Amino acid sequence: MNDARVRFMILSFSSLIVAPVAIFVAILFIFHPLFLRVLLARVPTVGIIVSLYVTAIISAVWLYVGIKEYRFLSRWNNRFKRFVSLREQVDMEIARDLKDTGE
Repeated sequence: MNDARVRFMILSFSSLIVAPVAIFVAILFIFHPLFLRVLLARVPTVGIIVSLYVTAIISAVWLYVGIKEYRFLSRWNNRFKRFVSLREQVDMEIARDLKDTGE
């Protein structure tokens, strides 16, 4: 369960880093025609502008999912730490009770 948490945290962090970079690149191409002209001159692919908008939208969604996942995992991590500390506390109380009774 802890391994899954680590993987989800890595996913969250990667989406928090990669998505803004992709959004920035898409906005750069959309709002600076020189970059777009050079791109169209060198790679005359049909639908390049559409792909830029799709990239921006997908990146925005990825960023949103990453933020939501990070918030969820942060709350879950706090709850899990509290669970572990309570479990350790109960274990120590049981061990102390067993020691006091002489068993």
